[in-house]
Amino acid sequence: MEISTAIQDILTEIVNIGVGRASDSLSQLLVQTIDLTVPEVHFFNHEEMVAYLAERKNKYVNVVQKLHGGIEGKGILSFPLVNGKTLVDTLLDIQTSGEAEFGVVETEAIQEVGNIVINAVGSVISDMTGLHVEYEVPKILFLDYSVPVHEGGNINEAIYCFTTTLFTVQGLDIEGNINFIIAYRNVEDIEQILMQES
Repeated sequence: MEISTAIQDILTEIVNIGVGRASDSLSQLLVQTIDLTVPEVHFFNHEEMVAYLAERKNKYVNVVQKLHGGIEGKGILSFPLVNGKTLVDTLLDIQTSGEAEFGVVETEAIQEVGNIVINAVGSVISDMTGLHVEYEVPKILFLDYSVPVHEGGNINEAIYCFTTTLFTVQGLDIEGNINFIIAYRNVEDIEQILMQES
């Protein structure tokens, strides 16, 4: 399937603004500077996305929040397990032990971080397009891959838009990914809305 450069550019710009807002929120929480890569935008069918993600195996803690309404998909904040534990230890002002074990307090802390980050990106998409976005309560998933494509995913969806942005925290051994998976039909809606406005 051929995807136009215009769609790629539109989505890259929207997600870039969204993750910028999300990184500002995370930076305030950690009192540290956040560095971001330019978002990557891919278009995959389900099989292609599974193959792409299989190349990124590790032990991950994922905060997954489903989106409904004008946008159908999910936002995922993903950390290698040790990095995620370092993040919550920093937030909770706990001496990092090097152990990647999550108790109730740590799980609730990373869940709230995910909620803040995903909502920041989602609100930019909503603000820029006028599409209403509703959020489910975020879930925590400990997995061997960074994006749970089978978790509540619609494998019959012909095409997915997959965006990913790597971020690192200056002065701390923390890196993670902000990922969004959006149904392609919503991408077409976004393109049509923004093209009409330009």
